[in-house]
Amino acid sequence: MNPDKSKRSRETTRFRLSLIVFSLLLASAVITSVALMAPLPGAVFTTDVNCNGTDLNIYATKADVYIDGGPAHVGSAGLPPGEYYVQVTEPDGTLLGTSIGTTDETPVVVNANGEFAQCYKLMDIVRKNSNPGPYPVAPDGFDDTSNPGGEYKVWVSRVSNFANDETKTDNFKVASPGTTMDKGTLNVIKFYDTNTNGIKDPTDVEITGWEVIVGAQESFPATAETKLTPVSIIVSPGCYTAQEGDATGWIHTNPKIDSEQVVSGGTTTISFGNVCLGPGGGLTLGFWSNKNGQALITSTDLQHLRDDFCLRNADGTEFNPTTNAQVKSFLLGANATNMANMLSAQLTAMYLNVAHGFVNGNALVFAGTNPTGCNVPVNGNGFITVNALLADAATELCAHGLVLAGNPERACQEFKKNAIDKANNNLNFVQGPGVCPVPTVFTYTDQSVPACP
Repeated sequence: MNPDKSKRSRETTRFRLSLIVFSLLLASAVITSVALMAPLPGAVFTTDVNCNGTDLNIYATKADVYIDGGPAHVGSAGLPPGEYYVQVTEPDGTLLGTSIGTTDETPVVVNANGEFAQCYKLMDIVRKNSNPGPYPVAPDGFDDTSNPGGEYKVWVSRVSNFANDETKTDNFKVASPGTTMDKGTLNVIKFYDTNTNGIKDPTDVEITGWEVIVGAQESFPATAETKLTPVSIIVSPGCYTAQEGDATGWIHTNPKIDSEQVVSGGTTTISFGNVCLGPGGGLTLGFWSNKNGQALITSTDLQHLRDDFCLRNADGTEFNPTTNAQVKSFLLGANATNMANMLSAQLTAMYLNVAHGFVNGNALVFAGTNPTGCNVPVNGNGFITVNALLADAATELCAHGLVLAGNPERACQEFKKNAIDKANNNLNFVQGPGVCPVPTVFTYTDQSVPACP
């Protein structure tokens, strides 16, 4: 074989393989980009001819159904401006009607404020899926659902394939001819639980624009729909479930999924509490060991450090500082080989934070759930005041000064150390209502659907 030809063949093969690898990487990047796209903000809902913003789910006839949308409430995010496709399906997605193939395939217009340009009569903007064409045709409504409850789903999307991340949906019911449907009201609210007790107190403020999914309990979440708080829906009597979305930096203060009964003519409310976490004035071990922190430490501070906390050295003996330089050396040399030593260092920094007014000792911080066998006095949602956390840590250090690997007290001490460490780094303080912006990205975890009480 010609050596030059063989060489060229190998180079060609390598080049083709490189192209294949590059194509695969490019495809992977595109897929990743699509997967990371943020879901469409805003909301759509069905309403009546009055188009007054009421979220209705029950109608006497298909001709009574109108759709509206944008920001669900003042202050919440609107839909992106532009033109939108519309379709109507059964709850399982079976197509009953669509704007595709009509004279105006994107009949819904969202204005610059993120709101529908008008309220749209659904029958007037879609054609029946059974309409044989030829297309385009004038809108003639949508086919009847085979769902025994008379249930439909309307979809409004920026793309013609109605991809989930580009689409908003809403379910509704239409009564059988000659019949009427009983009605009740389901409210779903979100509140800022300032004292973290899991109960909506009179002073707790509602949060607007938090994402929840809502639907009939028996088929949840398969037929659930996405809405933004506060939610108020006219529904048939029955058992309904709502689940709130998770958001980074926010902690639930009561169960994030709940089921409640709606009775004819009655109003039922499902409430979810949350708080967000953030800074509270904490300064780290590094600050209190540098010249700025060292300059603030007083003789009174040194006395309290000696008398109040049973601080521990690496070998488990008590640390009783008499000079600022000793505090510096202690903070810089602390490690977790003896967990009591590291807990002592974090406690020292937090005591100084409180003593010098950087941290409010009555502020709540999130510590989490006690490890097995530990009894840190957190409330039912894992919150505790800074002062209570310091007192508990001091009691712990007085009782257990040398806690090495394998010591049964180690998990408890590490739990306390971590909570104080996060506070010193401004990560776990409960913020005031309205301090944190309402999230726009939510995630959901699988939850057991509770039965109605």
